[in-house]
This record gives sequence, structure tokens and C-alpha cells, in this order.
Amino acid sequence: MNLDIKHQNSPSFEITMKVRDYNGDLTTQTKSYKTDDPVALERFYVRNSGNQKKKRKRLEAAKKEDVQQIIKSVDKYIDKKDKTNGK
Repeated sequence: MNLDIKHQNSPSFEITMKVRDYNGDLTTQTKSYKTDDPVALERFYVRNSGNQKKKRKRLEAAKKEDVQQIIKSVDKYIDKKDKTNGK
């Protein structure tokens, strides 16, 4: 069996990426890139791939009881300092 390959012009690397919209949903568009250079392919991928958003922890508001308890402890501390300073 003799395989006669005449065309060796096909690129070694090819990548096809699906495009996402602002909300991260897939669209019907794609981006393709073909090259023989792996460095150029990596540059294309880094430039066109999105960064994942970091999930931030939601801060909880302080409860009213906790705030009142902190205020009481601060008042006690101030009274104690006033007594030791002779005021």
C-alpha cells in the first residue's frame, strides 16, 4: 500500500473557541486560529480566553444585639480606665 501525500501545507495547530457574552452565556459565534507556531497559538488563547470572576464573600451586617453588647463592653472599659486615672 503506497500513500502518496502531496500536500503538507496544513497547519500543525488549530484551535476553535466558542464566544461568550457579558453574562457568560454561549453565543452562536466561534473564533478559530490555525498556525504552525505554538507560541503564537498560546498568545491567541491567552488574549481571547476570559478570566474567571472571583466569587466574593458577602459580608453580614452586624446584629443589633452584638452592637449593643460591644458598646456596653466599651463603656465598662472606659469607666474602668477613668477610675484608675482618678477622674
